[in-house]
Amino acid sequence: MVGQFQTSDPLMKRELRMTVEDYEIYKSRIGASGTNLAYDRGVMLVYGIPQTGTDLVAMVVNGNGIPEAGENRVYDNDKYKNFGLRVTQGIGDIASVGGFYYYGKESISHQLVDPIETYTGTNEVTYMGPDVNVGLGILEFTGQYLIRKDTEPMSGMEDIETTGIVAEVIYAPQKDKSRFYLTGLYNNIDSDMDAFDYETATLSGTYLVARNLRLIGEYTRNLKKESNLLTVGVISAF
Repeated sequence: MVGQFQTSDPLMKRELRMTVEDYEIYKSRIGASGTNLAYDRGVMLVYGIPQTGTDLVAMVVNGNGIPEAGENRVYDNDKYKNFGLRVTQGIGDIASVGGFYYYGKESISHQLVDPIETYTGTNEVTYMGPDVNVGLGILEFTGQYLIRKDTEPMSGMEDIETTGIVAEVIYAPQKDKSRFYLTGLYNNIDSDMDAFDYETATLSGTYLVARNLRLIGEYTRNLKKESNLLTVGVISAF
């Protein structure tokens, strides 16, 4: 694939999720960093080995998301490219285990308050971690654990480590022919920069009216802020 895609697609597909609540570790940017595992531009190569049930995904991306092109008609905002590799091994017809590694550099800049000036530097970003998927007919579980390391995401902040967990269970009473789905989702982010800590638990019900139209009712408990969010609405695409 060449063009615009989500770097997290080989892990969990954000655009196809059943919940309004997101997979937070994929879209989080730490400090002044512009790198995450959401939308990006680049090249993704996919290769499968049917004899062993092994899938390989390699990617080269800009690492700065999908902003508009600059005056020079270039989408990347620095000279660096980021690289990702995912290996997945199927276990029979019910499960798979995988590992993901991502490395890149980026030029970052942000305003300093005292003294008032613009800080510029280079940040190295690394992601690594395992994931598992288990499908048992009407139930499917997906779990992801990621470690993100930033060498200097902001002035004065060095060697910042952030860990993230995404755990999702989907209940489909009629398997792939279901119109009703019940989803449980857990998000956890624990960062050396406490401002980026995040923890929620979500329960969501979805009714599929048509292929491009579904009704949703969702409750999310923010375990960090001790607050609640109730969402009721319609999701559609044309």
